[in-house]
Amino acid sequence: MEVLARETQDQPILLALRGDLVISELEPVQARLLEVMAVHAEITIDLSEVLSCDTAGLQVLCAAARQSEAEGHVLRLAAPSAAVEDALQMLNLRSQLPFLSGDAP
Repeated sequence: MEVLARETQDQPILLALRGDLVISELEPVQARLLEVMAVHAEITIDLSEVLSCDTAGLQVLCAAARQSEAEGHVLRLAAPSAAVEDALQMLNLRSQLPFLSGDAP
């Protein structure tokens, strides 16, 4: 799993996740998320290039959203891939995560 960061002047930092958002690949994802969340108060996570997603992957996203909210920060998810959508639907979590308005159900 690759985590690519892109910063622009007047926009929140964008993290693009590429690859498999599954338990065996989560350690670097979680570490990078914590690192970015410690520095940036507003983050968007692009999920469009996630190839597969399991419950552990969704757990990391849910935990990041909860932590961000608890710290008064903003975390938004964007462009979920078919694999992410399938996992969200299977676990009925779609409405529980902070998607950008254009990506809302």
